Amino acid sequence: MMHSLTGEKRIGYMAAIAQAFSVHTYCAAMQTILGAMAYDRTALLWMENSTVVTPLRQPIVFELEGFYIPPGNGSFLFFLALFNYIVVLLANSVVMCVIVIDKNLHRPMFVLVCNLVVCDLLGSTAVLPRLMMHSLTGEKRIGYMAAIAQAFSVHTYGAAMQTILGAMAYDRYIAVCEPLRYHAIMTPARLNTCCILAWSVALLCIVVLFALHTNTPLCGNTVQHVYCSNRAILSLACGPTPINNIYGLSMTWSVSTGIFVIIAFSYFRILHASVKQGRADSRVRSKAFQTCSTHLVVYVLYEVAALIIVPMYLLFCNLLLNDIIGNSIMVPRLLIDMLRPPSERLMSYYECVLQAFTSHMFGTASLTVLMIMAFDRYVAICNPLRYAAIMTNKMVIKLTVAAWGVAFVMVGILLGLTIRLNRCRTLIMNPYCDNASLFKLSCDNVFINNVYGLTFTVVLFSASIGSTVLTYTKITVVCLTSNNKSLNSKALKTCSTHLVLYLIMMFSGMSLIVLHRFPQFSDYRKLSSVLFHIIPSSLNPIIYGVQSKEMRKFLLKLFEHKKIFPS
Repeated sequence: MMHSLTGEKRIGYMAAIAQAFSVHTYCAAMQTILGAMAYDRTALLWMENSTVVTPLRQPIVFELEGFYIPPGNGSFLFFLALFNYIVVLLANSVVMCVIVIDKNLHRPMFVLVCNLVVCDLLGSTAVLPRLMMHSLTGEKRIGYMAAIAQAFSVHTYGAAMQTILGAMAYDRYIAVCEPLRYHAIMTPARLNTCCILAWSVALLCIVVLFALHTNTPLCGNTVQHVYCSNRAILSLACGPTPINNIYGLSMTWSVSTGIFVIIAFSYFRILHASVKQGRADSRVRSKAFQTCSTHLVVYVLYEVAALIIVPMYLLFCNLLLNDIIGNSIMVPRLLIDMLRPPSERLMSYYECVLQAFTSHMFGTASLTVLMIMAFDRYVAICNPLRYAAIMTNKMVIKLTVAAWGVAFVMVGILLGLTIRLNRCRTLIMNPYCDNASLFKLSCDNVFINNVYGLTFTVVLFSASIGSTVLTYTKITVVCLTSNNKSLNSKALKTCSTHLVLYLIMMFSGMSLIVLHRFPQFSDYRKLSSVLFHIIPSSLNPIIYGVQSKEMRKFLLKLFEHKKIFPS
């Protein structure tokens, strides 16, 4: 003010020091006071929030979220659950009574079945009665101890089911692979040990799991599930529960993986023994079917692998796998979109990229797999005596890895160049996502994408056509210069299927590429793009299945009825 009134700008040394000290004191005091005010406000907010998450005190009563039951439907759901529970009780009780009463069934396999029955009764009794009460009365409340008991029973049921099935797999392994020593190995003492070990492992794991609940404070009482479980109760905790989570995941992984390894090892040995010994004695195979019926699917797969473990069929399996992957990503989405109005046909960007990647992998891998199949037919016809020495398992693996690896790298680069672009449009003018549809959404320069896409297509089709023409030219020359009718017949049978598949794939792919250049035929292009996935994938198994004598023989053998002659 003095400076403004008198124009006096001079100030003494001590006055300047005093002024500077006052300014800095003001700033420092302002910061500390504001900090104290912020701390006071934070403490107040914390106190307000802490009142919301105050740990519950006993007696705690949970409320199950349960199912939404429309008015008037509770009785129907009650009788449905009651019928299910009665069937479970009667069926398992009858099985248990028959095994207990009939002394001929006092054998290890049936004793283990009894343990499985007890486990089933435990699991159903833990869940169904309360579910019935909820359906009939609408009562969703459950006490703390009842909730812990239900959760404990449910988890014990799950763990014991796996451990008992592991013990049963071990019993079947001894019965089939060591039939002469079965009674010496599976003695009553060994059987009791297996049963006690199965239940003890399950109970010990679950007891430790729920012992960790003891000191966990709970701040909520709504269980977001139909019944109580470990995870549902822990989600009500006032804070994070890392120890519970780590132990739960470790226990689940250890039990599941351990039992899976035991069952896989047991049944692998059973299947190996049944195939090996069944050639000399059909009763061994029959016994394997009867005692291991639950794993019959695994046995059929093993038989198929033993029958068609030749390079041609192994390479054909790659084609089938490619067909399954290509259609599983595109066709279900297409069917869903057909049921939706155009305004609801929405898809996220990453889902679109995944669909485009899978679509291009399908087309590229189809051609690369057909190329290595052409090489296999060339070796089989032109070098039949050296076929086994050339097409070894190692060579088949190398060809398979090369076919998939080349396709993966080429398509990865193709989509990588598209992902880098910025997008200013959202409408895909195609029934499904592909690379061209994606980079057409961009306002950036797509010259590199066009050059690589064209180079990619030319190189792929040139290599595919060139290798196939070269292969079949040499095969034709060998057949024409040979007077061996059996060789010519073999060449016609084995190469005709491959050539038909190749021509179908090439015609479908070339039609799609040509129609892309004519915008006026956009509807035909869309239809062709869909048929490119569906037609080759549908015809591949039919053509090879009908032509292949080995496959026809196996399928007839699998479904034929055994003839029984009267003695």
